[in-house]
Amino acid sequence: MRVRSKNEMCEIGLYTFILIFLLAHIFLGIVFLFSTIFKRAVFNILSTFGYIAVLCSLHFLISKYIDIYDSSLATVLCFINPISAYVYGLEHLFIVVLFKQPLKFFTFWDYYLPFSVPIFCLLFQCIFYILLTFYFDYVLPIDDSQKRHPLFFVGKKFANEIDVEEDELPEARSKIIPPDTPIDTSSKSPDIEVTKLVKKWKNDEVAVKNVSFRAYRDQVTSLLGHNGAGKSTIFGILTGTIRPTAGIVRLIGEPPAAIGEDSLVGFCPQWNPLFPYLTVEEHLSFYGNIKTGDSVLPEEIDNVLNMIGLFDDRKLRGSQLSGGMKRKLCVGIAMIGESRILLLDEPTAGIDPMARRAMLQIIEKVKEGRTVLLTTHYMDEADFLSDRIIIMLDLQLVLFFLLI
Repeated sequence: MRVRSKNEMCEIGLYTFILIFLLAHIFLGIVFLFSTIFKRAVFNILSTFGYIAVLCSLHFLISKYIDIYDSSLATVLCFINPISAYVYGLEHLFIVVLFKQPLKFFTFWDYYLPFSVPIFCLLFQCIFYILLTFYFDYVLPIDDSQKRHPLFFVGKKFANEIDVEEDELPEARSKIIPPDTPIDTSSKSPDIEVTKLVKKWKNDEVAVKNVSFRAYRDQVTSLLGHNGAGKSTIFGILTGTIRPTAGIVRLIGEPPAAIGEDSLVGFCPQWNPLFPYLTVEEHLSFYGNIKTGDSVLPEEIDNVLNMIGLFDDRKLRGSQLSGGMKRKLCVGIAMIGESRILLLDEPTAGIDPMARRAMLQIIEKVKEGRTVLLTTHYMDEADFLSDRIIIMLDLQLVLFFLLI
């Protein structure tokens, strides 16, 4: 009886590892695929396990009639079902070990399925599921990001836009005060320029109606309005996460989608994008590295910490911060990377009056050399901070104030 050498057993172990490695990546591709279809994690998990269970069931039902010795049909089954490719690969190795046969990698249709077929089929399906994930993410995004044309890979860019009827726009545009008429801005160019902005959702609900305004450097411009007035939708469009249905948006002369890592735009959302185990200065370093693509200088971190009043609390973890300190850190994250434009979406949301007052003083300090656009529900807050106040009602701009 021929005894296999240590090198041969190591080779069989390596091939077994390759089978497991490829199947695991196929499972990851399936998880990513369903994550582009379902928003909730529980649906993603259930659908993934259900799909894998269906693949397993199909293999064990069909394998009663098609086995590894039926090379042509087994090859077809390997291309269709990754579970079949994995099992046939293990069966090939089982034959090699049990019956002391040589490993047939490229000997095709000779007694039983060659080992190259399961390997190449698993590799093909691994790539297939990853590409399918990217395709669905581009063509059928679960959020409101830009929807690509189903044939975008042959040159088509975006799906057809939703048409906005004229009667859905404001009937009396003359009642809207032009936001740049009270002051001579001929010597300035706006860092933020929004012209006739319209956003209509897929369910035909209009979120923003024909909004136009400008924001300038060294000034704070406030969007004041109730919940549902369209303020956060405008911020989503300015940050590039929401695509407008109509209108023109320019940040430092460029559309949001055309601005890359040197955009110098900082965003503070309504929620706190913080990590419980990172310290205050680690948050600033982490987000600064992502934004600039390079390490942030310690001097800049110290400067931001001084401006937001967290210099002495720099070693505190995210889980140890109070509500007001978390909002200060979020403003600091927007500032890091030498941001020229600050988009602050309700920076005082959910904090007590004392912390709110401190936040207003911070925003008053950081506007120097920057363009600050913020949203708020409070008139006193807008009056204290703002050089310009834009009041929004029923999804449109209805009034503009210039504070001197």
